[in-house]
Amino acid sequence: MLFAVGCGAGPTPQGNEDVRSSSAALITYRNVFLERGKAQSAIDAKVNGVYNTYFSTTDANRLYYETGTDMAYVLNPSSPDIRSEGQSYGMMITVQMNDQAKFNKLWKFAYTNMRNSTSTHPNYRFYAWAVNTSGAKCDENSAPDGEEYFAMALYFAHYRWGSASGTVYNNYKYWADDIVDAMKNRGSITGSRKRLTETTDDGNPCTGSTTTSTVTVGPLFDSATKLIKFDPTTSNGAAFSDPSYHLPAFYDLFAAVGPAADSTWWTQAATAARTHLAASMNASTGLAPEYSNFDGSAHYVSWNSNSNKFAYDACRVGGNVGMDWQWTQKSTTLQARADTLINFFNGKGPTAYLNIWDLAGTSGSGYHTQALVGMNAVATLATTSAKATQAAAIVDDFWNMSPPTGTYRYYDGLLYTFGVLHMSGRYQAYVSSGSGGSGGSGSGGTGSGGTGSGGTGSGGTGSGGTGSGGTGSGGAGSGGAASGGAASGGAASGGAASGGSGTGGSGTGGAAMGGSSGGSEPCVPAQTVTGTQSGNFGTTGAYCFRTASTINGWGCSNLTGRTIKINGASVASCGALPMPARYNGYYYFDVSAGTVDYASIYWW
Repeated sequence: MLFAVGCGAGPTPQGNEDVRSSSAALITYRNVFLERGKAQSAIDAKVNGVYNTYFSTTDANRLYYETGTDMAYVLNPSSPDIRSEGQSYGMMITVQMNDQAKFNKLWKFAYTNMRNSTSTHPNYRFYAWAVNTSGAKCDENSAPDGEEYFAMALYFAHYRWGSASGTVYNNYKYWADDIVDAMKNRGSITGSRKRLTETTDDGNPCTGSTTTSTVTVGPLFDSATKLIKFDPTTSNGAAFSDPSYHLPAFYDLFAAVGPAADSTWWTQAATAARTHLAASMNASTGLAPEYSNFDGSAHYVSWNSNSNKFAYDACRVGGNVGMDWQWTQKSTTLQARADTLINFFNGKGPTAYLNIWDLAGTSGSGYHTQALVGMNAVATLATTSAKATQAAAIVDDFWNMSPPTGTYRYYDGLLYTFGVLHMSGRYQAYVSSGSGGSGGSGSGGTGSGGTGSGGTGSGGTGSGGTGSGGTGSGGAGSGGAASGGAASGGAASGGAASGGSGTGGSGTGGAAMGGSSGGSEPCVPAQTVTGTQSGNFGTTGAYCFRTASTINGWGCSNLTGRTIKINGASVASCGALPMPARYNGYYYFDVSAGTVDYASIYWW
């Protein structure tokens, strides 16, 4: 695979690469709402409710608006305008919700209207941070967090749905690689750039007269420190950063699935980001500033009076830390910062704390916002057991908050949605290597048996690959040569495509999706689950998992039309008791194919 360096056009187009046979390391996606005693049906209703509000085509409080026949945007209704932040967040939300139609419309709008595609433009290959509802650029400069989320959402789309060929917009992998390559490698370009100058300081970038400036723009990352810049313009924000832009969990995935030539660099960038986040978060309060110098100290700018305080941007830092711990568990220093942050806000009253603070936490103002409460809930994914009581209070407050409505619903609404997805185990890393899929607090990956369509549940190292089943469990096609051998699930176990009861299976996942009659176990390969639930299956195909937990009672969510066997015996209905005898210390749940991919089983 070849990649252009400097000011080139990006990576060479790849074909419709079949990545679904790749394995993935196991990630346990906690369903924290379930841990707090909420019914799975209520959790599903909350997830679907917020999505069907903000991403409706008719709801008065929607953020998603379609334009023409094949494009859509996420609107900031208070301006109104469309920002790379919201557009990329919308793409992340739709890929997590497995809504390819809406994802494609959002991405096509961004690709068509936001990308600076002229090779002499100083922001070439980067995305305008603000456009109007007609798609005209209001400010051609870039806000680097938009590029980060665009790239990550595109990789997830590639591994969930597959990419087209060539350089068409829905070759997700090609354009993700293009963004990741440009963020690091694009050389400096000097040229003319336009923006609308606001008639008043009202936060609306799409008002006023056009101003043209000659600027020099470099890559989005500082080459010396490997840290994301606030702004790639050398005369503006290239010498400082924004802590909320630091997404080490993403960078580890860029290293795993992005341009191979830069893999080591992105791993180093992830380490640098973790160090920066820890340095920027106050050791006594956990509060980070809006803007930071590369050493982590607060950076003040005259045009933002909150720039050296904890405020609107900075509320995302806790969310970044929580996501990083859940996906990588690489920094105990950040885990300690999460403890400190949650302890601070709980101490200010878990249902009343404000959203603007000096970093020492002595003076607070503002409001108790859904954005901050949602991101603090995500931060609890990183807290230790020593702060379990405080974390529970923060999460319970978030559960009780309604999604924001009205004119100012954009920012708070998107972060609220992120929070709901994280807390329900529905915000997952859909890639084939570097992370991987076990939904909820046990297993039951997303995609098609693990992350993507061939992660841990479909030939991956956790089950179906070398971890459980040796070199011969799974199917030969998209499950790889290590799926479909005769050792466990041989030629007569697995079934075609996704683990039915046929023979062998050379389709996607083969027997690794968990047919009902392979080997000596009641179903194979079985995801091993701890805790009190399977997590979302993440597939409409057949699904097999096992647990050694004590089960006094059990229930189902979204299993309509599916049949269930426990240790090989059919059950009359969901929740039927008594449980059969254990098989080698486990209860094996063998679930047939269905119509929704967010089904799950839970017990107590």
